[in-house]
Amino acid sequence: MQNIFLKNSGQFIVATFLFYATGWLAMLVAPPPAYISIIWPPAGIGLAAVLLWGYRVLPGIFLANILLYFHIFDLTSLWDSPQKLMALSSVCTCAVLRAWLGTILIRRFMQFPYALVSFRSIALFFVLAGPVAAFVPIVLTVFALHVSGVILSPDIFPLFLKAWVADCTGALVFIPLMFIIFDRDQRIWQDRIITLGLPLVLCFLVTTALALYFQQKNMQYLLLDGAFLLGFISVVLLVLTGYDESIKIAVDERTEELTQSNRKLKSRDRQFNKLVQTQSVIVWRAHPVSFRFVYVNDEAEMILGYPISLWKSEPDFWWKHIHEDDKDRVQAFCAEERKPRDVDLEYRMITVDGDIVWLRDIFTKVVSDGVVSELYGLMIDITKQKLAEEEFRVAAITFESQQGIMITDSQNRIIRVNKAFTDITGFTLSQVMGQDPNLLKSGRHDLAFYKNFWQQLTTVGMFEGEVWNRRKNGEIYPEWQIVTAVKNKEDEVTHYVSVFSDITQKKEAEDKIHSLAFYDALTGLPNRRLLLDRFEQEIAIARRHKQFGAVIFLDLDHFKLLNDSQGHLVGDELLIQVANRLSSVLREEDTPARLGGDEFVVLLHANSENLSEVSDHARTVSEKIRKQLNTPFLLHNYQHQISTSIGITLFPEGDESPDMILQQADTAMYRSKAGGRNAISFFQPCMQEAADQRLKLEQDLRTAIEKEGFMLFFQPQVDRNGVMLGAEVLIRWEQIGQGIVSPADFISVAEESSLILDIGLWVLKKTCQQIKEWLMMGIKVPRLSVNVSSRQFRQHDFVQQIKAVISDSQIPPSLLGIELTESVMIVDIEDTVNKMKALKKLGVSIAIDDFGTGYSSLAYLKRLPLDVLKIDRGFVRDILTDTNDAIIVETIISMARHLKLRVIAEGVENEDQFDVLKKQGCLMFQGYHFSRPLSAVRFVEKYLSNL
Repeated sequence: MQNIFLKNSGQFIVATFLFYATGWLAMLVAPPPAYISIIWPPAGIGLAAVLLWGYRVLPGIFLANILLYFHIFDLTSLWDSPQKLMALSSVCTCAVLRAWLGTILIRRFMQFPYALVSFRSIALFFVLAGPVAAFVPIVLTVFALHVSGVILSPDIFPLFLKAWVADCTGALVFIPLMFIIFDRDQRIWQDRIITLGLPLVLCFLVTTALALYFQQKNMQYLLLDGAFLLGFISVVLLVLTGYDESIKIAVDERTEELTQSNRKLKSRDRQFNKLVQTQSVIVWRAHPVSFRFVYVNDEAEMILGYPISLWKSEPDFWWKHIHEDDKDRVQAFCAEERKPRDVDLEYRMITVDGDIVWLRDIFTKVVSDGVVSELYGLMIDITKQKLAEEEFRVAAITFESQQGIMITDSQNRIIRVNKAFTDITGFTLSQVMGQDPNLLKSGRHDLAFYKNFWQQLTTVGMFEGEVWNRRKNGEIYPEWQIVTAVKNKEDEVTHYVSVFSDITQKKEAEDKIHSLAFYDALTGLPNRRLLLDRFEQEIAIARRHKQFGAVIFLDLDHFKLLNDSQGHLVGDELLIQVANRLSSVLREEDTPARLGGDEFVVLLHANSENLSEVSDHARTVSEKIRKQLNTPFLLHNYQHQISTSIGITLFPEGDESPDMILQQADTAMYRSKAGGRNAISFFQPCMQEAADQRLKLEQDLRTAIEKEGFMLFFQPQVDRNGVMLGAEVLIRWEQIGQGIVSPADFISVAEESSLILDIGLWVLKKTCQQIKEWLMMGIKVPRLSVNVSSRQFRQHDFVQQIKAVISDSQIPPSLLGIELTESVMIVDIEDTVNKMKALKKLGVSIAIDDFGTGYSSLAYLKRLPLDVLKIDRGFVRDILTDTNDAIIVETIISMARHLKLRVIAEGVENEDQFDVLKKQGCLMFQGYHFSRPLSAVRFVEKYLSNL
């Protein structure tokens, strides 16, 4: 960049200097008051400078012109006469206009580079650069000088003519000189230094000297005549040197043509030799009568294996080694009338190893006076071609088989199909040519299917499987398809070949057999056989993964009465609608089945971690089923309302078989009937009671959330001296009639029912509101840490929730902290790190609660932007009696210190525990030894009032 700046600056300075210097020299020989000389060099220098270096030199031309015209205009009088100042500006502007206009004209009508070789190009160039480009600027210049009083009215035309000629002469002389000096890219200008440059300089100097001499003698000489003479000399010299250059160019072009022609001949010769060597071609010449070979090239031994000497020495070598089956045909060719002709014959020869080689013999017979005088030709090895043709014939027969075949290029565009393809799909070749096979897609396969499809093609090179496609008429049909990727030697895919067959009839037969064997003919639901089959799989999976499922057994109340009163057709319609409603409330992984009559079973997928969870889920599903079936049915314009008795049992609780578990559910169902029908009963009474309690607790929690029946308590966190540094925010539930409920009694229910999300958000908002209230009261508030569940933290907008809560309450983010359990570190660590970094950026403190009880990974721990580790109370409780706990606590404290994390020991309940922890290096503590959780009022009174 610096070099470009220096170069541009140098060109600007050179243009400005030359313009001023030559103009000053011209004014020495110019008569006052206008100082218009017979030659005006700046006209040529300015235009040449712009042509060579661009418009950036125009300001230099303007500046140099101002300096020159200070000779005409008195500097002191300029400020007194705005008219003269305007005239000076106009004159200088006209100089710039002359260079700019000349450049525009030349670039528009002349072809760069400006070599100026032919007379036409020379004449056109200088007409544009001189008379045309200078006319308007000279008119404006003379007018400006007249207005300023420098030129009188009688002198306007003579001075205009003189100035115009001076500009034209300056262009004729000094543009070539500028090109000679500064245009280094063209050889012609370097060659013109002696023939053109030196004569022009001498003529200019002589003309200038004579002008000075006659001016001193007060003689009017060498005005227009001298200018015309100098311009004429410049044009003549340009034409003469251009003629010489045109001759040189013609010679160079002809020389280059001959050189290129020789190169092409040599290249073709090399290519021919290379072609002969690489294409397995035998070049031969034979005696026209005896057919003995007089010349064969080295490729003959490479192809057939016989030494060259044997080809030449044996008189009948060629005939001896022709394949027996081809001799009659070859002999017929040789026995034809001897006319000058080129023969193209294919036959087989036997190699030295006994193999067969196909040869294409292209030879020429030269006949003179009816006698063959010369015989020569080429034998081309076409064995591979013949084999390929044979393979192609076999492939063509195979291509028109009963299976559909579709071939695409590497870009998955169809290029070939067979008749069977048209018969199966309905599309002809013209209709699918160039199309993507996607036009056959049925829409029945998801992205995962096609991802697996292309993965197999890419990795294995083949896909085989069942595919559902669409015919031209819109019908969707199944086919068994095999797709193969065809690759070249570079292992690049060139084509895809799809071979498929229509398996519609086969699928229909299979589906019919399967349906009869495994599905209820009336409702379409799985029958008892399929239910038991799936049940055995569910039990095996549940036991392997230690998970639990449930069976819901339901019976329609008083169905027999409907059947007897309205007939079997109405009863069947009811069963069909029951099956549809049953399927509508279940998950895809659950199995509804009809055992027979009016008995239905629902198998809930075993994906619950404990019995409590699965019992809650089973009750929820049963309630949905009961609600659906209690809605009136419309049966052939007859409205009927029924109820259902439901029994539930859980599995696996032992080694029960599917039949035994079904029996348990059936027993529970009859308990519902005995209890008054339209009821839900669990097989185990204790489980029934627990499910009822959990359901009631969940309902009470929902009510508490709606009515904000929770309150916040605060447990201080102190240093070694008992000084409070912060506090943990704890939730309490004040249940009507039962008092305050501990979180241990309801948090698990809230977690399983998703209520924890609403409760967690309420705690965050309430905490920030409390901080804001205390700040407005002038109370110095320490950092308050809120417990956040893993489920709450996993929400995609959790960070936005924190931002919104802080923004709404307008509190400093540094006063808020969150406490997470170790479980967040083992699920999606990247998401965890990103969220924690975002929270840290806000200024929120992050602590890991109950550290040491989960599945923490040190590799994860060092990646997380944590502030605090809280030692679980289980280790602190037995620190005095269990050496293992003491060692673990000491290890956690040491690790945290090296990771630059603060440590809080939870559950400190006595002085002895406090002393041991202090000796181990712990700096912060929390527990009943210091304070129980306090209400907001008590917390302020005890800890914040003195801050």
